[in-house]
Amino acid sequence: MKKITYFTFLVFSTAVFLYSCKHTVNNNTNLTDTQASKHLSNKSRSMSDNCLSCHKSGGSGDGVYTLGGTVFKDDKKTMQPNGFIKLYTGPNGTGTLLKTIEVDALGNFYSDANYNFSLPIYPSAETAAGVKKFMSTSISSGACNSCHGVSTDVITVQ
Repeated sequence: MKKITYFTFLVFSTAVFLYSCKHTVNNNTNLTDTQASKHLSNKSRSMSDNCLSCHKSGGSGDGVYTLGGTVFKDDKKTMQPNGFIKLYTGPNGTGTLLKTIEVDALGNFYSDANYNFSLPIYPSAETAAGVKKFMSTSISSGACNSCHGVSTDVITVQ
């Protein structure tokens, strides 16, 4: 009886361990969204503030996002609509393309995928016409407008 109980405990413990590891360790290979910005949508707010300051657990925003920001044209005032944010494993569009996020009609982008920001993620902004601008450093957070527009220039691409 002790062997059966021990064996059952061992099998159960192993199953729980394997399940929890698979679902808590994120290596940026399965970045699915339940909420994300879409081309032509105008349901986001036309803001350049830190999106994640409101769109967080317990926040006043509708939805909890893990990545969000605003893209402007080169004048740094006019929103750049319906483009793309692309996330790569290497700088300047090198490495593997991890995810493509659509920029909405107001120039905003957001995603609620489970990103692992301890791994290198290099973003680019791209217009609907295909003009690209790369960020040369890896991001450590998805709160893009917590730096852009505060301590660095806003995200621009023309």
